[in-house]
Amino acid sequence: MTTQRVNGGDTPPLGSTSFFVGLGLAGFIVVAALIHPLVPWPEEKAMRAKYEHFVAHKDEFDAVYIGSSRVLRGIDPRVIDADLSAAVGTRGRPFRSFNFGLAGMMTLESDFVLRELLALSPARLRYVLFEANTWYGGFDDPWADPHSQRNVYWHSVPQTVKALETLRLSDKPRWERLKLAGTHIETMVWKLVNYGQGTRIWSTLRGTDAAAIGEEIPVDEIAEARGYQPLEALTDQYHEFNRNEFLASQDKYKAMIAEIPAANARATTLSTYNFSALRSQQKLVRSHGMELIYIVLPSMRGSPDPGALLAGNHVPVLFDFNRPERYPSLFEMDRLQDAWHPSRLGTKEVSDLIAQSLAVEIERSGEKKLESPHQEQKQ
Repeated sequence: MTTQRVNGGDTPPLGSTSFFVGLGLAGFIVVAALIHPLVPWPEEKAMRAKYEHFVAHKDEFDAVYIGSSRVLRGIDPRVIDADLSAAVGTRGRPFRSFNFGLAGMMTLESDFVLRELLALSPARLRYVLFEANTWYGGFDDPWADPHSQRNVYWHSVPQTVKALETLRLSDKPRWERLKLAGTHIETMVWKLVNYGQGTRIWSTLRGTDAAAIGEEIPVDEIAEARGYQPLEALTDQYHEFNRNEFLASQDKYKAMIAEIPAANARATTLSTYNFSALRSQQKLVRSHGMELIYIVLPSMRGSPDPGALLAGNHVPVLFDFNRPERYPSLFEMDRLQDAWHPSRLGTKEVSDLIAQSLAVEIERSGEKKLESPHQEQKQ
């Protein structure tokens, strides 16, 4: 008869097995944490190119604009900088700003970008203009793939917690919220373990990733236009189709524009709004001695939430240009390139209006607002 030995035999005790499993898991977590700083920013839609340009010039900017493609296509920093440099005193230097708009960027991702930029302690940065979209817990087009490089990258633990809280507050069906919550958690795990990042890390270490970085928007174009890219620059089949559809359906879009004032005036309870994320964002910007300005750009739909937030004293400053009754020229057909984005002419006009509004804020705040708290500490 064969007797199994508990100690010193072929089968280790259960406690020993658990110990080594735990040790292996702890080692994996430590290695993943050490590798994570090597993971480069996603190349999708020029995100990495913009981030690396901002890092290289972070101490040169007085303002940054963060948001979706409406920001990317609708704000030209060169226009604003020229207007403000002529309009307000900047202690002998020109005003300078950068457009960090990205196609498809929703508020949770925009908030992640904001936090990463502020973590760089940019010396001159005083004004953050943040697109006032709703906090949304889904995965909308064009980023319906929850495991796209961009979606994985912004799923830090704090941002995932915000996404889960946003879903908790949502009025979506319970089954849909649970499904989305599981997807957010899965995507966060992908980020934590650096899943699928080995090739990208290796390319970065070897310096063979330059072509990928500038594939969406050439890096020299980002530098020259300070992050702005007009929609007219895109002549592929998808954008040409959108342009032609817009031109062929102008009566429909004029009718949609006519409905915007009533939609803006519609009562909204903000019962599903993630106020904790909003307050956290505002607290962070204030802690850096900066001013956070929320901005609404022209659209084809009403946007009642930002106005309700301002009326309830939930946001400090709001630049709301989605008001055809106040800014009718912004909604003229020659100011629009497609249903959701301005033409170069529309961008010029919006940028002039932003500069005028910023000039008022600068004058209201006083000349000292153009000095950085980091610069004052160094002196």
